[in-house]
Amino acid sequence: MNWKKLMYLISLFGTEIGQLAELFYEDGQNKNKDGQERFMHEKPFFQFHEAKALKHKSKWLAGEKTDTDSGLSPQTHVIARELIILWGENHREELK
Repeated sequence: MNWKKLMYLISLFGTEIGQLAELFYEDGQNKNKDGQERFMHEKPFFQFHEAKALKHKSKWLAGEKTDTDSGLSPQTHVIARELIILWGENHREELK
């Protein structure tokens, strides 16, 4: 991890990164019956999160500026779901 690059990213997108962190923290509190974070263990993993990302993207394209449940932009949800998908791409063994 290059911390200098990470700090640069945070300096550019601090507010947005904070919103993403809030979403991930809240989702991480939602545990499945095995005590695992639900967003990392939904099945089928990729289809589930891609469908959620597309749902939020559709809302944003339709003009919705704020998600009614979280109070954040639908785009924040799209980015969060795409990050989860990227995590899944990098951790396929953990998804089995």
